[in-house]
Amino acid sequence: MTDRARGGGFTLIEVLVALAIAGLAFGVALPVISESLTGGAAATAEAAAMIEAQSLLARVGQDITLADGTLAGHDGDLSWTIEIAPWQPADGTQPGFCARAHRVAVAVTWPGHNQPQTLRLVTLRLAPRR
Repeated sequence: MTDRARGGGFTLIEVLVALAIAGLAFGVALPVISESLTGGAAATAEAAAMIEAQSLLARVGQDITLADGTLAGHDGDLSWTIEIAPWQPADGTQPGFCARAHRVAVAVTWPGHNQPQTLRLVTLRLAPRR
């Protein structure tokens, strides 16, 4: 049978080989796509936690009293903790300025893919010496 008699179409074998190649390519690409989507969701959750932590730090000394202790709360899927404690230099000396330094640590936790994830920010805030 000549090419002219076949009509220029594909044989069943050629179609099956093409489907097998497409199936293998899809099987390789699927995990890559899935990992990419999971990574995007993780980055979005981490960005939301960073915004929450920065917002909480900005509120300390404004509408959150700058007093030694621990505060905790929830905002949707995010859980947060604020720890405020007196700050002392590493060498133990007393600073000679007219303000008292507080170490403020904010920890924000959110549900991760396999386990909970935590973001922690720490800063110093000054308050008048009493």
